[in-house]
Amino acid sequence: MFLKKIDKKDRKGNNKYVQYRLCESYRINNKTRHRVIINVGRLDDLKDFELKTLADRIEKILSGQLNIFGDHAIHIEKYAQEIVKKIIETKALDIIGQHEINTVTEKEYVEVDINSVENHDPKEIGAEWIVKQTMDKLGIEQSLISLGYDKRARDIAQLNWISRTINPLSELGTEKWLKRNSSLCELFNLDSRKINRFQLYQASRKLYENKEEIEDYLSDKTNELFDINDKIILFDLTNSYFEGRMMGSKKAKHARSKEKRSDAKIIALALVTNIYGFVKYSKTYEGNRADCKTLETTIQNLEKKTVSNGSKPMVVMDAGIATEKNLLMLREKGYDYLVVSRTTLKNYLFETTSPVMICDKNEKPIELRKVIQEKNEDTYMYVKSEAKQKKEESIQNKLSGRFEEGLKAIKVSLEKKRGIKTIKKVYERIGRLKSKYPRVSSYFIIKTDNENESVKKISWTIKEPENDEQGIYFLRSNIKNPTEKQMWNIYNTIREIESVFRCLKTELCMRPNYHQKDENIEPHIHLGILAYQIVSSIRFQLKSKGINDSWTTLLAKMNTQKVVTTAMMKRDGEKVFIRNCTIPSSELLEIYQNLKLKPMPFYKKRCVPPTNQ
Repeated sequence: MFLKKIDKKDRKGNNKYVQYRLCESYRINNKTRHRVIINVGRLDDLKDFELKTLADRIEKILSGQLNIFGDHAIHIEKYAQEIVKKIIETKALDIIGQHEINTVTEKEYVEVDINSVENHDPKEIGAEWIVKQTMDKLGIEQSLISLGYDKRARDIAQLNWISRTINPLSELGTEKWLKRNSSLCELFNLDSRKINRFQLYQASRKLYENKEEIEDYLSDKTNELFDINDKIILFDLTNSYFEGRMMGSKKAKHARSKEKRSDAKIIALALVTNIYGFVKYSKTYEGNRADCKTLETTIQNLEKKTVSNGSKPMVVMDAGIATEKNLLMLREKGYDYLVVSRTTLKNYLFETTSPVMICDKNEKPIELRKVIQEKNEDTYMYVKSEAKQKKEESIQNKLSGRFEEGLKAIKVSLEKKRGIKTIKKVYERIGRLKSKYPRVSSYFIIKTDNENESVKKISWTIKEPENDEQGIYFLRSNIKNPTEKQMWNIYNTIREIESVFRCLKTELCMRPNYHQKDENIEPHIHLGILAYQIVSSIRFQLKSKGINDSWTTLLAKMNTQKVVTTAMMKRDGEKVFIRNCTIPSSELLEIYQNLKLKPMPFYKKRCVPPTNQ
């Protein structure tokens, strides 16, 4: 906050005077703007250098900071109290309520030795307070009450849920974090010394037992709270790898890992989200389950949740799940779909002579053209991306280089005295090389000069691809007469579910999984999805205000707010202990205001001496 000078003249224009306005800064589209909170009027006996002191004092009162030391002039305190009172009466700010202002403006004067002031037990509270208030807005506690949780079970469940959202660790790591670093237990009036990992394990398992009820509740609540619908749903699968042999798990299997961890067992996770990233359905599968074999089960379980007013949402998927069998199943059940075609069309005609040109997020051109395909009733759209073309060319050049290195190794072996030269062995090496690089092996014409049962010489030439199809793929949909831009915009919503998987795996640490038994593996994954629902709720609100920070960046801003115990020695020798929250930084205050949350978990309060005293 700051006080802004406004030069004025009287009605006759003879005398000049100065009025003041209390203003605050805010940011929109990365530009700083000022808004007027209240007209203060004239402050005739205030010097210019005291303006900042007065503005700071007003902000401290609004944030709940007591004036224990009285380190500024009486007239500044008087002005500050009057301006705060005026803000309350006119409801110029919606930060805190009337009763809170009355509490913080009560004066308590204590004569202390300034040299005796000490700070103890500092802990983080900003992220904890924001996440807890968000869970309160979502009605999480009421939902747990309806599921039969008692008071302590509710507190431990929310404690575990919030911990996973802010600082995703193992149950043992969370236990230590609650004791050393976080003030989360204070928000629930719990003693952190009495919270252990076994209680957290039990809370995770209990939440997983109520998975369907909690999932359904959050799906309906987020739609209601944020006024959104599920006209389009996104379906995709990912997998997460484990550390360890996983002998006690039936679901952990060796299969193709999307993280390139072929040495580790994996588990598959299927997710359905809406276009805003809110999770509608989740299920874990064995790691070796094919992606395309999960859709029918998902649709059957999801139908009762997403179908409202007799309408069914459109399903958007990637090519891995879009088999002919799955698409037939969707048509029979009355679903519209838009997918990436698994096959590249060969014989087709363009509907129009000129393409529709758009740009991707990096301003690279993309060419869109609807095509005529007589053998299929679905609508197909040709997509050619310059960025995708360059990426595929880079990959092809790299693979071609590796394939040629393999051929050179065979050639060097033929030139060595004891190298591999028999026809059978040389051909085996060439075959293995082709199976390792199938994408580029067809471009190499390989010739060998044979004599008796051995190969004397090997040579090769590289031919250019007959049809340049790099950077080209096709979208496919059963919706009637869509435009090119409509199909492209609908397809691009799938980026949201990819963003969900990135957040789950990196920021919420779903991978790697260190649990060894299914009874802990599935609750671990489920708790990460619950944490993501809170992250999605917070980021959805901030995005609507122009704040597009990642969750990691938001946490860095939130964690700047701490809670600390201040100790002071009174004249009579008694030591006073006050537990207090730090004032939010300007960045954090902006987050509080955009989320419409209270910025202070509690105000100054007397407390008992810390345990280290």
